[in-house]
Amino acid sequence: AIDLLAGLGVKRILTSGQQPNAGEGKANIRDFVKYAGSRIGIMACGELLPENIGNLLDIEGLTEYHSAARKEVESGMQYTGSVNMGDEAVQDEFRWHEVDEELVKGM
Repeated sequence: AIDLLAGLGVKRILTSGQQPNAGEGKANIRDFVKYAGSRIGIMACGELLPENIGNLLDIEGLTEYHSAARKEVESGMQYTGSVNMGDEAVQDEFRWHEVDEELVKGM
């Protein structure tokens, strides 16, 4: 797949190393980076947080990391009413995610 994607002009592959998270996929990520060389970027992803991103820093050539460094924010809205203002599938339309600056700084 790396050869095909590089040949098509894709710039990077986002991967957790074919595992549930990047920590478990570290060996595969290392192999992907080595195989890809400079033809295509490999970006590690999958539950990357300050407490575990260091585990990937020894992979030579891995320079891109994707993290969902976020926090949930609750609306200060007092009146919520009984009619959903958006997608009915959204369980709580008065909460959302924002970047957690402290998590980003920790990485």
